[in-house]
Amino acid sequence: MKRLSGILLFNIMLLFTCLSTYAQTVEMTAIRTQLKAHKKELYYPNSVGRFYKQAGYKLVWVAPDTVKTHAWDAMLLLDCVVQYGMSHANYHPKQLLYDQLHLLMSQPENASAGQKAWYDILLTDAILTFINNLHYGRLNPVWLPGKTDKQRLYGFNAGAVLQKALSDKNFKSIVIGVQPKDKAYTSLQYQMHLATGLRTGDCYVTPESDIRLMAVNMERLRWTGKKERIFIQINIPSQMLTFHKDGSDYKFKIVQGISEIGFMQIDREISSFKLADSKIYFSVSGDNNGHIQNATGKELPQISNQPISNGLLVSDREKLVRLLLNSDGNTNSKTANRAIISTQIKNYTLNKAIPIHLTYFTCEMKNGVLIKYKDIYKLDKVLQKGLYDK
Repeated sequence: MKRLSGILLFNIMLLFTCLSTYAQTVEMTAIRTQLKAHKKELYYPNSVGRFYKQAGYKLVWVAPDTVKTHAWDAMLLLDCVVQYGMSHANYHPKQLLYDQLHLLMSQPENASAGQKAWYDILLTDAILTFINNLHYGRLNPVWLPGKTDKQRLYGFNAGAVLQKALSDKNFKSIVIGVQPKDKAYTSLQYQMHLATGLRTGDCYVTPESDIRLMAVNMERLRWTGKKERIFIQINIPSQMLTFHKDGSDYKFKIVQGISEIGFMQIDREISSFKLADSKIYFSVSGDNNGHIQNATGKELPQISNQPISNGLLVSDREKLVRLLLNSDGNTNSKTANRAIISTQIKNYTLNKAIPIHLTYFTCEMKNGVLIKYKDIYKLDKVLQKGLYDK
């Protein structure tokens, strides 16, 4: 009798193993079939394909052992994309329905393998798209979806981020952690969170125009990528030059020369270039302004066939001179002081190049208040249309 019981138990276990193997085979086939049939309907088809290949072509959202965890987290996160300056329309809202997910959870036997696979794939595509949009920006003029889908930039891999998030309790934190970390972005993102999330339904209502303005500038901030330890930022709309060093910002008003900076495509990629010969020459005169000249008398780099200004006059030149001449630690304070008190124009060469980032930000947060700048080239509406119009 014991022997018969053992044989029966073995056969039952073998049957379950066979059924499980068969189910996995059906699942893998369904995912492959849906990926091939609906490739053109995905924003990141190559990335989605790589993700499932690495996962062994298994369901990652609607499988019985995962459907009660991060599938709902992902759906709730997609519901809140407006808090990050995004639009629901760009994340498969018509197909990724809560009712459908509930059906797949509660009555999996009533859904075909193809239905499960397609919902799983769409949710993966939506989250990968959201991750890439948070990191690069949705309308990044250099790294558009078609390009980032084919190759990785600076080692960033949205698929790896998603894989890590799926295996961690803090799913949301890992996904949104791909955003820029600089103060300009985080302050705008927090204000957007208040305006479209916490304050929704309160008596305090943020105008839709302000929400879209913040979204546009959050998008531009995503384009700038990782900044160096020391760099100069020249923002056209605010007419401000900012010297960034080790997390500290030193701001200077541009009093002359900003109108000479002409661009036909100011909303395109315009950051992260350096002056010729990897050197910056700072001309010091006897008045109270510093004059940033072009390098070695040559023309500065060109963008959209329009030359950058040959020089900018900034306020409080003494402070800027000290910052520039002491920026790399190889120029002592005596040299800086001689430059300041000199009444003759003299060129000083920095030992290390300082990158100059030319930006076009039309708003920023200051002490909890949204400060707006004139949209000189009338580009905000164009970018808004791209972000919000499907």
